[in-house]
This record gives sequence, C-alpha cells and structure tokens, in this order.
Amino acid sequence: MTRFFIITFLIGILSSCENENENNNNVSADYTVFAGNYYYDPPNLTINVGQTVRWINDGGHHDVNGEINSLNNESFNNPEVFNSDVTSEVGAVIFSYTFQTPGVYNYDCSVGGHALNGMTGIVTVNTIE
Repeated sequence: MTRFFIITFLIGILSSCENENENNNNVSADYTVFAGNYYYDPPNLTINVGQTVRWINDGGHHDVNGEINSLNNESFNNPEVFNSDVTSEVGAVIFSYTFQTPGVYNYDCSVGGHALNGMTGIVTVNTIE
C-alpha cells in the first residue's frame, strides 16, 4: 500500500513538471513578463543586448504589440519592431523575443481597450560593456 502512494506521488510530480513545460512551450528566456487584467508585470524592464524576454498569459485575451501605439495609432518608433498574435490560454507563452539592438522599446496590448486601461510596458536594452 505504501508503494502505491509513493508511485502515485511520483507520477503526480512528473505530471506537474510536464504540464508546466507544456504551458511555457519550452521557451527559454532571460526575463519573464506576466500579462493579465490590464497589466504587464513588471511593466518596465532593463536588459542587455542578446537577452530574451518571454510574456506569459495570466488570464484573458492579450498580445504584445511593439509596432503601432494602440492609444494614438502612431508608430512606437522602436529600434526593432515586434508583435505577437493574441493568446487567451492561461499560462501560455504569448510571445518571446530576443532583443538585438540597444534602445528603449515601448509596447502595449492592442486588444480592445487594454492599453487605454494601462496595459503598456517598456523594455530598455543596454549594450554589453
């Protein structure tokens, strides 16, 4: 009987690790930003050239839009353009991006009025010294 519980316990641990990897799509990243009800957390991030940021969906329909500002419909004028498809799966990777050019990158969630409600973010990319 004890063996049964130990085996069941180990299978549960292995299953939870497998599910965690499936939710993250095995994307490796240097930094993770969580996206949820009108937020990116953290909203401001400072990284180095060549590092990767991964956005994870905490819940709702979200994207990562680093091209056209959803508030004024003008270009963000980021050093590089990036954007993703909309994702609604909780725990899923919305987007992953490796920044190659130093500078300040503004982005928002272009879904509905999310940006208007504060769902905006900034990634500052520094050169490696």
